[in-house]
Formats: sequence, C-alpha cells, structure tokens
Amino acid sequence: MNVKGKTYAVATGNYYTSKAAVRILEKGGNAYDAILASLFMSFVSEPLLSSPGGGGYLLAHPSGKDAQIFDFFAQTPKDISLQNKDFFPIHGDFGDVQQEFHIGKASAAVPGIPAGIFVIHKKYGTLPLQELAEFAISTAYSGYKIEPLYAEILRILRPILESTPEVTAIFENRDKQLYKTGDNFTNPDLARFLENLVTHSDDWFYQGSPMKSIIKDIQQSNGLLT
Repeated sequence: MNVKGKTYAVATGNYYTSKAAVRILEKGGNAYDAILASLFMSFVSEPLLSSPGGGGYLLAHPSGKDAQIFDFFAQTPKDISLQNKDFFPIHGDFGDVQQEFHIGKASAAVPGIPAGIFVIHKKYGTLPLQELAEFAISTAYSGYKIEPLYAEILRILRPILESTPEVTAIFENRDKQLYKTGDNFTNPDLARFLENLVTHSDDWFYQGSPMKSIIKDIQQSNGLLT
C-alpha cells in the first residue's frame, strides 16, 4: 500500500503496515520511527513474510550525511552438516509452478531483527519504542480481517503451516481450518512478546527466556543452534 502526505510518502506491502508508519509520522516521528513502527506491524499483518525471528538490512541516508547500511541478517553456524538433521523440503503450489522450500528446526538461524531494532532506534529514533509498537500490539490483540492476497499466501504455504502443531495453532480459525478471506486474525502471543521486547532490551531476547526456549526446542529437535 502506498500513502502520500504533505511531507512524506510510505510504501509497504500491506495496508496495516503502511498505516502504522503514517500514524507515527503524523505524531511527529521521523522516518526511522516510522520504519520501526511499520516493521513491528509487519510481524502482525504479514506474519508469513516478516518475523522478529528473521533478519534484514536497512539502507539509511540521513539528511546531510553519507548513506550507511545496517546489517542485522540472521546468522547461521559456520560448520553445517545437515546429515540426520531436521531439514526437509516442501513444495509451495503457485499453480503452474511448484517452488521448493526447505524447513525444519535445522533451517533456523539466530534472529537478527531484535538487535537491529534496538541499534536503529538508539542511533536515529526519536519516539519511545513502546509508542512505535503500540499500534502493532493493539492490532495483534484485537485482530484484523484477512485479505484475499494473504489468504492465497496461506494456501500456498499450507505445507509449512501444517508442519508442526504449534504453527498450525497460530494460523487455524475456530473451525480448525486455515484462516480464509474475511476471517479475523489475532495473535495475542505475539502481542505479549512485543510488549516484553519494547519494555526490556535485545538482551532480554538474546540472553533471556526467548532465546533459551528457542535453543532448547531446536536442540531437542535435532537442529543446529546451540
């Protein structure tokens, strides 16, 4: 979705993701505040495409300064042997084309996004992180209507969503079917996670219970992270 104001323009892949950025800009936040707000919202409104468990980059060009790159991509172990690991292919059905994806606990890397959020905010943010995440958190609690495009993405990625009971539980509606167009999608667990993240720090994620739980689960399931 593209949005233009008198002094700004926002372009994202989703209405709610753009709306999160616009809300912050209209509150007086700067471009980096808006980027972080839209990132938080993308976890909620585009959960199959964006996640706090992922990684990314930001190309920043502050006014009057040189451009710089923030690299917070996910990190994988250097020495990887996938023999006897939880790593297997599934196929996404795009109609005329089938695309192979590899999933399983051995496909997981160390998330970079939590660190990226705090580094970017410390360097360029002006509004509190709690305020930047507020709209994403409230939307995760209250929910939003699934659009046709996202219902199609759910269909394509069905093999991934049905690979574990935990993932299936997130993306099933009350009828125990994958969410479809018009369904109200909520994610209260994600809302609580974001509340904790923005009131603590990235140390809470990497040194505290979130990362410890991730590593424990991966080690029990024959993954790579230790």
